[in-house]
Amino acid sequence: MHRIAGVVVTILGTIAAIAIVAGVARYAFASSDTAADGAIWAVCFGVVALLALAGPMLAVLLGRISTSWATAAWIVAGAAFLINVSNSLGAISSRGDKTQAERSKALSANKDDRAQLARIERERAAMTFAAADAEAVQAAQAAATSAEAIRLRECGNGDPKQRGPNCRQRETEEQTKRDALATILANKSATDHAAKLERDAEAIRARLKDATLVTTTNPHGDALARALGLADAETAATAQQVALVGFVELAIAFLLAAGEKLIEWKPRVREEPTGEVTVPAAASAEQVEIELPAATAPLPEVDTVGRFMLACLRKASGEEVVGGAIYARHQRWCSEQVPPLPTLDPRSFAQQFAARCERHGIRTRRDGSKVYCVDVQLVA
Repeated sequence: MHRIAGVVVTILGTIAAIAIVAGVARYAFASSDTAADGAIWAVCFGVVALLALAGPMLAVLLGRISTSWATAAWIVAGAAFLINVSNSLGAISSRGDKTQAERSKALSANKDDRAQLARIERERAAMTFAAADAEAVQAAQAAATSAEAIRLRECGNGDPKQRGPNCRQRETEEQTKRDALATILANKSATDHAAKLERDAEAIRARLKDATLVTTTNPHGDALARALGLADAETAATAQQVALVGFVELAIAFLLAAGEKLIEWKPRVREEPTGEVTVPAAASAEQVEIELPAATAPLPEVDTVGRFMLACLRKASGEEVVGGAIYARHQRWCSEQVPPLPTLDPRSFAQQFAARCERHGIRTRRDGSKVYCVDVQLVA
């Protein structure tokens, strides 16, 4: 069951890791000036992202072989993680550039339309005139023309001898008609301008009605700013993006490492000794080193090594103990017994210990001149 869960977790982590690596690589390619530079940096960013996300799993695997290699893997993964956070932040920050630009453009257009509509409405409200149409202008022109003809008949062509008694009156009437024509022409012009203003206002109202309702260019940032009590929406959005990127990448790295750990998990043996034992003081792993030969020696009647293993060793998945430390603990355990038991020499102990390991399925591995027992630990 644990192995199945480990496989599922690893698959989920791998899918998420592929998405992050692809996103960072695409960001590197898109932000480069040329296609060649984009390809180069896409590979570099992708490798860094891969090390950041798969580094913990690699460290877990290397931990089975060498502690020093596992430590180096953790250091590399940590450095790659920090670098990849900045790369991922750039990718996630630029993902909505087009949408934000469109929202900004729409918001600016709506703002300009509203300002223009307000100006038109103010101008229209300030206009005072009598409405006049083309027919009124035509009638006034005809009246002015008729008054002019009457004045010419009464006053002649300017010769004083031809001026009739009603010439002054006819001149006054003509002037009155011309003043009326000028007033009607002014009202006709004002009427036309007012109609144009109303048409423009109606067009703007229709445009605002159909426009996308946009109140801010970055609604997410504004909401975060209000929630966090910040004045700047951009700062709030950036802080949220940093937290998001860090959590996502940590989660993916955790999934990959946890999946590997679940796959290799083995249940512990319940036969565990109880009681407290003091820390070794005599021999140490550096002072005594033993070899574990093939299990050819028969077990003695008084199984000192078997009793020691039962009391001082327990199963522990992923742990390992060097042979010298096991022998040193055997020496101390013999001295602690009542009465004290004789300590076996390193060769005899190694032969009997190897036989016991083979009987109970305890694996061993060699690293240079040292031999390690795998998936066990000493009881302190």
